[in-house]
Amino acid sequence: MLFHYFLGISFIVIKIIMINGKSTNDSNFESDKICQQFNHFGHDDKEKLNILTVGLTRNNMIILTKNFYVFEVDRNQLKTSNLYLNTDPIKLSEKYPKLSENHGFRQLKFRIFNSFIVIDNDGSWLCFTTTMHSPLSGINYNIDNSTIINGWEASVDIKEVLISTTKPCKFYAIRLYDGEFQISTYECSASTVTQSKKIKQKDRYRSICYSNQSDDKEIFINNDASKCEIPVKWPILSGFVAGEKFYLFGKDYIYTFDEIVYQESSPEKSYPVRLEKYDTFFTCPGKIIPLILNRYTLIMFAIIIIGIIILVALLAMKTVSLNTREIYSRTLRSIESGRRYLHQLTRMIRIKNIVDERIHRSSSSLINRLRKSPKRQSSKSKSKSKSKSKSKSPTPSKSKTRIHSPRK
Repeated sequence: MLFHYFLGISFIVIKIIMINGKSTNDSNFESDKICQQFNHFGHDDKEKLNILTVGLTRNNMIILTKNFYVFEVDRNQLKTSNLYLNTDPIKLSEKYPKLSENHGFRQLKFRIFNSFIVIDNDGSWLCFTTTMHSPLSGINYNIDNSTIINGWEASVDIKEVLISTTKPCKFYAIRLYDGEFQISTYECSASTVTQSKKIKQKDRYRSICYSNQSDDKEIFINNDASKCEIPVKWPILSGFVAGEKFYLFGKDYIYTFDEIVYQESSPEKSYPVRLEKYDTFFTCPGKIIPLILNRYTLIMFAIIIIGIIILVALLAMKTVSLNTREIYSRTLRSIESGRRYLHQLTRMIRIKNIVDERIHRSSSSLINRLRKSPKRQSSKSKSKSKSKSKSKSPTPSKSKTRIHSPRK
């Protein structure tokens, strides 16, 4: 029973390792190539970041590359300083065939001005915008139900990078303007993507500055239109928001800082920023044993751990039971041997008592006999002596006793 249970747990462990522990041999060439491009970005000034869109959907995280491959990983694969790409990229034509075959998207795919992910009540959307004066129309594609609708055009001609968030129909826009790094917010013109005819800017652009006392390690956002004393000049190429943190992909680093910076920071209240290299942020399959697990894997591991605990408890109980039985058996044997020994000892004592009693009786009888024997002998001897004396003493005879008369 316990052996079968242990085999079941081992089988589950092997299945999880097969699912989550892919090696480089299991990954195809394209997967390794793309992931290595992420890792080595920034080493060559001529190289371009191969990311068209990155962000969170309702359930997963998606990276759409510029050569139209899709990475879709569980949200839990993202940690503060690491993203484990534990799945192979899939061609856009295979992942989203309806989008790939759409005539409007085919015309637009190499003229995309901006692309980002939007979440609303209808699902998660891949949104591709055009420039203000483009003859083409933008495309919005619903990832959940494969719906395609006409998209939006940019509201300004200045190059912006739109940053996906998990808030319904809301996202950020960043730009490098007049030598300063600036940030703003956008939203849908209606409550859903389908109902929105355009996107509109919600807040004006504000500059991000370095704190005077932070030595380029803390930042804040100006609340007015004034320029920064120490302006931030990050060349941001893409980015997203997850877990209330900004992840901004620059030329050499990935900049990470809290989303609250946009809402509460000031010259008097700055927040730290973290710089991460691309080769440490992106982890390719087979590079390390994955420590980041999705929720299903965590559930399975929890079941395995509970199963192992139960197994150990059962083995411990069985061992204790066997030991208890052995001790009980030994105790019974000891008691039984003690009883036999006591019985034999009691029997020997009884025999000894009987023997002692008999010896005592025999000795008493002998002593009594010995005591009685001299008296009898003495009385007999006395009687014998008397009889002898009587026989020796002359008895007066008539001849002796008679008086002789004188002779005449």
